[in-house]
Amino acid sequence: MKNKLFIRVFLGYFIVTVFLTILIFVTSLQALQYYYQNKLSSSTSDLCVTIGRLVSPSMNVDTADVKRIIKETNFEPQKRVAIFDAYGNVLADTGPDPSIFASITSKREFINALNGVVGTYSDIDDSGKNDILLATAPILKDGNAVGVVMIRLPAETGIDSIPPILFIAVCVFVLFFAILGAAIFSSHLSNPIQELSNAAKRVSEGDFSARVFLDRNDEIKQLADRFNIMTERIDFLFRQVLQQKDELLQIISCLDEGLVVVDKDDRIILFNESFGSIAHESPVAGRFYWEALRDLRVSELVSGTRKDKQGRHEQMEINNRAYNCSVIHIPSKDEIVIVLHDITDIKDLEQMKKEFVSNVSHELRTPLTAIKGFIDAIEETGQEKSSHYLQIIKRNTDRMISIIKDLLLICEFEQESIGIHAEDIDVEEMVRGILAMFEKPINDKGLTASVIVQNGPIIISADSFKIEQLFVNLIDNAVKYTQRGGITIRLSMTDHLFTARVEDTGVGISKDDIPHIFERFYRVDKSRSRSLGGTGLGLSIVKYVVLLQNGDIKVESTEGVGTTFTVTIPRGKSGSPRGLSVPGNR
Repeated sequence: MKNKLFIRVFLGYFIVTVFLTILIFVTSLQALQYYYQNKLSSSTSDLCVTIGRLVSPSMNVDTADVKRIIKETNFEPQKRVAIFDAYGNVLADTGPDPSIFASITSKREFINALNGVVGTYSDIDDSGKNDILLATAPILKDGNAVGVVMIRLPAETGIDSIPPILFIAVCVFVLFFAILGAAIFSSHLSNPIQELSNAAKRVSEGDFSARVFLDRNDEIKQLADRFNIMTERIDFLFRQVLQQKDELLQIISCLDEGLVVVDKDDRIILFNESFGSIAHESPVAGRFYWEALRDLRVSELVSGTRKDKQGRHEQMEINNRAYNCSVIHIPSKDEIVIVLHDITDIKDLEQMKKEFVSNVSHELRTPLTAIKGFIDAIEETGQEKSSHYLQIIKRNTDRMISIIKDLLLICEFEQESIGIHAEDIDVEEMVRGILAMFEKPINDKGLTASVIVQNGPIIISADSFKIEQLFVNLIDNAVKYTQRGGITIRLSMTDHLFTARVEDTGVGISKDDIPHIFERFYRVDKSRSRSLGGTGLGLSIVKYVVLLQNGDIKVESTEGVGTTFTVTIPRGKSGSPRGLSVPGNR
């Protein structure tokens, strides 16, 4: 397994080197053979021409002199030299058997030589097994061919003179240095890659301190440098992710809400201690969430969320406690997050509040009504001495009855089962009727009151009682806190909104008090509110009515200048404002 890359690279170079060595050996042998053949042919032809010049003076004059010249010339044993006259007769021969030239006159070599051609020819000896080389040249005298010189020798003469061991030694020498170079090159290439591989393995095992430093200047060095930069970056990001993960796990573990994360197979992969206290059985990573949280409604929420990838939430009871269950889908890993928020205390508090308001209201309204009745009877007796005290009792009794009526109204609005009795309402007519109810206090203070309608008539479909309560409280509030000037009510209708603005020139509201004016029993000036008979619940009722209508209310006020309440209610698809509806407890 070790140094696999070196072995593969070296083996590749070894095979290529051996193949090239064999190829070079074969081709060089053929080239040498071709070279020696050409060299032999050329030298033999030149020798023929030289011999022809030597014997030319003696031709047709002295045959013995021709023989002497051939005999005195030292020829190599494998070379056979023969001198012929123009008629093919052998004049001199270095060989033992002149009969082999019996039919020389008919051979093309002889005929070509007589025609003045110097040439070499390949042939086969008398046994038919060995190749021979023939060289012929004309013997010229006075420009005419008077004879022929022929040299006969084996064709392989020359190449055989080279020792075979020389070829083998050269091949082994070349092969050795080629393999040595391949080994050095393979090691030079594989070692740094092996270092990079080992460092990458350490990084994959979590050791981000791995670095590779190479003493070279090429692409592998650049790769190593970039690898080091990459590991430093990965180390930084990994530490950052671990830190964020630890922080997230700490936050999740500290949550009062029960939280569990399940994978695409509905198996638990993460949960906090709060979820463990909520579950029917102790949750364990890898188990199905419904084994720990056996509630059909939770399964329905999870199934629905997986189907359309939309978050869902629902209030439900688990182990005799109330929870707000939220289910969220995580698209990246197709995981589901289930959050259980314990709202038992809130539910109990709301129930206690409703029961308290309802019980107190019903218990006090009857005796207070009776007291008011007796006070009215005493006033009718004409006892002037007691009238001052009776007026105080009456005013406080009226205030208590007003508080109870407002509490009952708020309690009614908060009931989830509240019914809506929608009907067409002429808002302008309703507002003018309400202003008539406040005619006496308006006249007593010398105030003006006006209704301005834009884009009328203003007809909406809603619960007339609740809309009336909205305007009664806004107008009552304006009359109480306006000492001079007047009250203006502006009504308008557009394609999208119904808008009502109640403006006064009263004392105004400070910026610090504006965020709190819709809270129950909140009074801007407590002593002044009590003297004016305020309960601190009127604007809370207004807020409830606006929320039931899915509308909005805004306040603009300047101390000493006046206050403006702006109520906007969206219109429905039909072109008229939507009827009042209860969206649950708010």
